[in-house]
Amino acid sequence: MRFTLYLLTALLITLVGCQDEQQGNGQPTETVDESFIQSHNTFGFNLLQNIAENETDNIFISPTSVLVALSMLYNGADGMTQDEIAETLQLDGIDITTLNEANETLLSILDQETDDITLKLANSLWLNDDFEFQEQFAEHMDKYYDAMIETIDIYDTKAVERINDWVSEATNEKIDQMIQSIPPNLVAIIMNAIYLDAAWTIPFDENLTEDKPFYLADDVEVNVPLMVLREQFAYLENDDFQAIQLMYGEQSEMSMTVMLPTEDSSVNELIDSISRDNWKNWQTQFNEQEGTILLPKFTLEYDITLNDTLIALGMPSAFNDQADLTKLIKDSNDLYVSEVKQKSFIDVNEEGTEAAAATSIAIMEMSAVDGDEPFYMEVNRPFLIAITDNETEAILFIGAIKDPS
Repeated sequence: MRFTLYLLTALLITLVGCQDEQQGNGQPTETVDESFIQSHNTFGFNLLQNIAENETDNIFISPTSVLVALSMLYNGADGMTQDEIAETLQLDGIDITTLNEANETLLSILDQETDDITLKLANSLWLNDDFEFQEQFAEHMDKYYDAMIETIDIYDTKAVERINDWVSEATNEKIDQMIQSIPPNLVAIIMNAIYLDAAWTIPFDENLTEDKPFYLADDVEVNVPLMVLREQFAYLENDDFQAIQLMYGEQSEMSMTVMLPTEDSSVNELIDSISRDNWKNWQTQFNEQEGTILLPKFTLEYDITLNDTLIALGMPSAFNDQADLTKLIKDSNDLYVSEVKQKSFIDVNEEGTEAAAATSIAIMEMSAVDGDEPFYMEVNRPFLIAITDNETEAILFIGAIKDPS
């Protein structure tokens, strides 16, 4: 069967759900409202299910990164657009302060660094220097999201490099080239980045890793390196799947849930069955049991534009001329979201897991670009030329330059 990856979704869900009253340093931690976490998880399931409907290959997303980025956008939205964002996030009716405080607490809890686990989240806002954020919006971004706010000259060739450098640094160089260019009607970019480096509580023995057959959905057989571990695990088996929880850190602060559908089922059927209630029910059914896990060792990069997914999940107005982002930018009512994009990375090996994701939300002006604005033209692909006699308007030479070298 095709190995569809949703491991970080499960990992982050398990992480948030397993926060103890005390961390390893013995200090009390804040707690996030349970209903907010359930909404967070449901949003993640909805994202996964919608993407899986149209994706035949691997899937790897960070719902947390998308949720935080959309929460920042929520602060700049109003009216129908704000209501739709809340509905999409499964937070219908929530007020800005409650949402921001919940995100602030979540970010504080997740951000940690120990000998075995590094988990970092970062937020940034990139503003066209012809515009200015609304004061309350900027204050909320600083107070609740600790977001870096940078102004950029969108015609400066180094602006793209600055943004990509920030993403690269925030993801420990696992994600670069987040954006390729800046369109002339860009107003702002909202960004979140998340990075994880976690060592297994009980590592796999590298000497036991061996290439073995792996069966794709179309019955094609490929060989992949399978890691082997025999231990006591939190394990669940029913008529539809087997599941195991693999722990990270000396004190098992995090875990990866791996779910394997039965041979007469499929990973898409398993994805379809995931819901808030089912997930909670499954968590109560895990029991400690000795056994052996053979887990593929793999590295994956994934990227996706989420416009269609988010429209399908309930927030269409943000992407068209009905967008209401009046709380975002001063003196500009003609804004819309042109793109929500995520890039992600994961490396699972004998020692642990390294994973990263970055989410960007591009805000544009709906109106046409002012003709007096300076333009930017980078001839970095095949182009045409024509040499004309201006008096007669005769074209003397014309050609297509496909390889100027």
